[in-house]
Amino acid sequence: MIKRVDFNDEFVASVMNILNEVPVRQGGPFRDYGKDFDTVKSEHATYLDRSDFIGAYIGQELIGYIKLVFAGRFMRTMQILSMIKYRSKAPTNALMAEAVKICSERRIPFLVYGKYNYGKAGSLTLRDFKTQNGFEHILLPRYYVPLTFLGRLVLFCRLHHGFSGILPKKMIRLLLAARKMWYARNLKERNGKFIGETLTRGT
Repeated sequence: MIKRVDFNDEFVASVMNILNEVPVRQGGPFRDYGKDFDTVKSEHATYLDRSDFIGAYIGQELIGYIKLVFAGRFMRTMQILSMIKYRSKAPTNALMAEAVKICSERRIPFLVYGKYNYGKAGSLTLRDFKTQNGFEHILLPRYYVPLTFLGRLVLFCRLHHGFSGILPKKMIRLLLAARKMWYARNLKERNGKFIGETLTRGT
């Protein structure tokens, strides 16, 4: 079941169950894993005057959610996450479909889902998810103007995109695969099963 939900302590507690399902997602540490209640609440409490929260439920259990923020002709996804154990039920796709429906109801022409291309180190599964749900890549110009000698040096060395910007794509993919294998072998879920089970299934 997909429905709009109020932002309250009960909802935040349910969100924490999703965030704390596994410590690893997409082959690396999940940065929201293990955060305390107050931190999760404050991080989700931004722009409440122009936000909607949509939840995906099985019975009374929240298995996925999305936060939508409205800004004129645009609606932006700020949070979207679902439980891995319910991935076969495609809650994330259902949440995205509801977001499109809300855009239509409010006559909002653009639904924005952050980055489309995450570069050489980015997640291909996330980009594929966006493509399969009808998102298109729109290029926006970005200019880098150095203000200091250090800034000029960074631009000269092409480090303004991080170290991944100068490393070959094959090397980055090899390093990411090695990181994924390391976490699969060394980290365990709370129930004792290897995290490797989740790494092959995406978010």
